[in-house]
Amino acid sequence: MSAEVKVTGQNQEQFLLLAKSAKGAALATLIHQVLEAPGVYVFGELLDMPNVREWN
Repeated sequence: MSAEVKVTGQNQEQFLLLAKSAKGAALATLIHQVLEAPGVYVFGELLDMPNVREWN
């Protein structure tokens, strides 16, 4: 299932840049922020990141 993160330019870039290096509790907090962010409707680009896929 393919999807994209749909956010206005700068917000999208910020979330994706932060997600690249986030791990553990920081990654969980970031994902929570993305889920609550206005304008985010799909999350495939975030979910496809290697550290997000590996996170348990």
